[in-house]
Amino acid sequence: MMERQPVVYIPASRGIGTLCVGVTNDFRRRAWEHRNDEQHTDMAGAIARKKQIKKWDPAWKLELIERTNPQWRDLWDGMP
Repeated sequence: MMERQPVVYIPASRGIGTLCVGVTNDFRRRAWEHRNDEQHTDMAGAIARKKQIKKWDPAWKLELIERTNPQWRDLWDGMP
């Protein structure tokens, strides 16, 4: 059985909108669910990071997105 990689994600629509923070160990499934929004070594670390980011000011979340995904690429497009 393949081990899943926990990730923290911030799904967002194009432009400025509501930013939520999530955690999952199946990003492909979760991205699909969001369409139809960080990797961690374990789920506990991913959940702790999610809780931390959720408390951030919205401007900080936007800065994180701009720094790690400046083109606001749809990460679904790179899924295998």
